[in-house]
Amino acid sequence: MDARLRWIGWSGLAAAAAYISATAAGSLLDPQYSQIRQHVSDLTATGASTWPALVGPYIAYNLLVLAFTVGLYRASSRGWLWAIGVGLLMVNALAGVGMVTWFREDAGGVPTTLAGTGHLVLAGISSLSIVAGSIVYGFAFRRSAAWRPLAGFSFVVAVGFAILGPLAAFATAANSELAGLAERGPIGLFILWLVVVACSALWRARERRAATRPAAA
Repeated sequence: MDARLRWIGWSGLAAAAAYISATAAGSLLDPQYSQIRQHVSDLTATGASTWPALVGPYIAYNLLVLAFTVGLYRASSRGWLWAIGVGLLMVNALAGVGMVTWFREDAGGVPTTLAGTGHLVLAGISSLSIVAGSIVYGFAFRRSAAWRPLAGFSFVVAVGFAILGPLAAFATAANSELAGLAERGPIGLFILWLVVVACSALWRARERRAATRPAAA
């Protein structure tokens, strides 16, 4: 069990680090890129000069999320709620891979090709799977004594994402100068959820090791 908890912890933290570092690197690779005004998808859009350098880290992020959620399932009671949670975050991860490979955003953000339209569809699927996944994990955590402290936090993340997601869409539709910042709100909530659950898993692993350590003579 300790190994499974460490798997959850390190894969979740690595996923968060991969996403944050790749997105931050966008400004270094393209000094004209604005973290406030532009979307994250602009970094991997069709024709973006930053795509060759960042596609790998973004794929790695999604694969690490996949590893994280599989780890959660393996360390749980493996009931139907945990299985649904795995399925939803798998959908999110696969959608994320598709968004930076076969269905990249069209230049300018306005869909003009089938791939660009697919990008928007996958973005919507990803958002819905995160909201639904947070709710499902909230109920799953509540049914487990070990994970129960995370239940309320998961519900808060779901509500926050459901509120900030539409606000980000409105900012994009209004061509706001803060569209990029608005988009980072819901994304940041999911990254925070990954970090909190990952740290909780590592803390539990540490406590279990301490509990099984032989007492000093």
